[in-house]
Amino acid sequence: MTPSNQFEKVSIIDALSIRSSYDFAKDSLKLAPISINLNTNLFKIITLNINSTFDPYKADSLTGRAVDDYYFNLKELKLARMTNASITLSASLSPETFRTETSTPTNLPALSRDQDPLVPEYVDFKIPWTLSVGYSLRTDRSFGVNGRSNLTHTVDMQGSLNITEKWKVQYMVGYDFVRTNISNANFQIHRDLHCWDMSIGWRPFGFQRGYNLTINARSALLQDLKLTKRSKNNTFSY
Repeated sequence: MTPSNQFEKVSIIDALSIRSSYDFAKDSLKLAPISINLNTNLFKIITLNINSTFDPYKADSLTGRAVDDYYFNLKELKLARMTNASITLSASLSPETFRTETSTPTNLPALSRDQDPLVPEYVDFKIPWTLSVGYSLRTDRSFGVNGRSNLTHTVDMQGSLNITEKWKVQYMVGYDFVRTNISNANFQIHRDLHCWDMSIGWRPFGFQRGYNLTINARSALLQDLKLTKRSKNNTFSY
């Protein structure tokens, strides 16, 4: 048992880096942009990342391109010209998250932005539920006559839930605060057929919208053995 008067060490900043370089061989603009990156964990389950880039030079009032004149001005409290900045928050939860203090949250087993949203991967029915939430805020600035700031502001949520020992539901939903609409959505229902898996997927929005029905073998030796019915071209693939 931990004594009541014993203090717990808490990491405020896990990683902080400031990077730049100076090229003596260049004729002008020798100092490279300055990047600042910060990473930390909040309450042991939330990951916070802050990234920003600063240009040490002034920008041409017409073209917006950097000119060989430092932006730094101590009297006016000007250090560098910010060109972009972002902040992201993410948290992944599962039963393992609350089981022990040293346990690591389990990643979601199937849905991923990098894969075809209508083609499921292996699904682990041993994990009763998972939940992952991500928040992102980013701004990019351009300068000159046509200079402007572009803002990206989104939140994503994905997870899974075992309805029974043989049925699992997975979902992924994203919302764009700038466009005020749902940026992506994907839902899948999985059924454990002992030696086979059956999956029904539905993507209601976007270019890849549609549904699919897939039956595939669970064995790694027979992973290429599958039957898929898609709504896009109404054809079967083996």
